[in-house]
Amino acid sequence: MNAPEQMARDEQTAAGRRAGQEAGGEAGELSAAAPEEPTFEEALARLEHIVEALERGDAPLHEALALFEEGVGVARLCSRRLDEAETKIRMLLEAEDGTLVVRPAAGGEDTMPPGSLGIRG
Repeated sequence: MNAPEQMARDEQTAAGRRAGQEAGGEAGELSAAAPEEPTFEEALARLEHIVEALERGDAPLHEALALFEEGVGVARLCSRRLDEAETKIRMLLEAEDGTLVVRPAAGGEDTMPPGSLGIRG
């Protein structure tokens, strides 16, 4: 897809988001009425595309603002998905005393202090 086609697609997406906001949606958030939210990987790829489009700097101000709004919503979705994954990992790895337990495939057991996996204690 060439740059003009991509910019047209970006504008259509942004216009759709604005229409959803006017219908009562929250600014920048993916619509709850949407049949299915994108996967984390899809959302991250879209966020990367938005950043690239904004970094090019060739979009008119109104399009750049719409892309920025969409990017904020997509970033929030990614953050929420990461928080959910962190919570699930913590539930799977946390011992009763609060320490994180690493369970190697071989069956042995090592303990690690909270935060050593980048998970806040």
